[in-house]
Amino acid sequence: MRHSACGAYYTNLDPGDYVFRVKGSNNDGVWNEEGVAVKIKIHPPFWAMWWFRVLSALAVIGIIGSMYERRISGWRKAKAAQEEFSKRLIATQEAERKRIASELHDGLGQDLLIIKNELQQYTNSFLGQGQSSNGLSELSELTQEAINEVREISSNLHPHQLDRLGLKKALVSMINKIMQSSALQINWDIDEVCGLFSKEAEINVFRLVQEGLNNIVKHAAARVATIQIKKIDAKIEILVADNGKGFDADLYSASPATQKGFGLSGMAERTRILRGEFSIDSAPGKGTRLRIGIPVCIQQTKNFPTD
Repeated sequence: MRHSACGAYYTNLDPGDYVFRVKGSNNDGVWNEEGVAVKIKIHPPFWAMWWFRVLSALAVIGIIGSMYERRISGWRKAKAAQEEFSKRLIATQEAERKRIASELHDGLGQDLLIIKNELQQYTNSFLGQGQSSNGLSELSELTQEAINEVREISSNLHPHQLDRLGLKKALVSMINKIMQSSALQINWDIDEVCGLFSKEAEINVFRLVQEGLNNIVKHAAARVATIQIKKIDAKIEILVADNGKGFDADLYSASPATQKGFGLSGMAERTRILRGEFSIDSAPGKGTRLRIGIPVCIQQTKNFPTD
């Protein structure tokens, strides 16, 4: 506080209500003991007002919310871009598989069939002349084996049965082929699933079962496998199980990239594209159970090339 003959000055007063009292005296030194009182109200600065604090708090919350929303939006965009890339990559792979399968079947397969027919004609000619045709017969058998191998490779590259017979019959045909070419006993129970998915989704469902069985044949050392495909409400439940050597599922969950050799990462990616759920139940010596749940209302937003 400071004062002078003209007045008094007060600084650094806290906000609140004050009373300013003044006493005076005349020239004879007689004081007015009652004096004069003035009520003074000091308002706080705007930054100390409750409404400013509320607005500041709302502004901070808004900024944090905006930053969080931007981060979530960026994450969603990155996830959508990854899904789009995965869809295109798988679609491109399937298109290339189909192209190679057609070339093998219509090109090399037909050429081998022509060679086999010509060899058969020469064999019949030699037999008609009473000459030995052992060499030609062996060549004919080798040609037939090559034809069978070309057809097998072509079928593995692109399941033509899927186009001609539908999803269920194509799966059954694939299961029978695996049992014929291996010592694996496969017990299967498959509901009618034709028409539940788009063509693009059907090939992914087929590949899921195919890759699951291939994993069992290559890695599980199993004697028996089970395939179940059941329609439950608006979902298809797929079970691929075996009684093989199993593996540490917890280790896979912690680092799926280390298990690429088992093809599980590819299966998980296809399931994600189908908006499904993928789970693994396995332990060393306990076999493996893969469960896949896929909603049947799969609608492809884009048509990818398949030719």
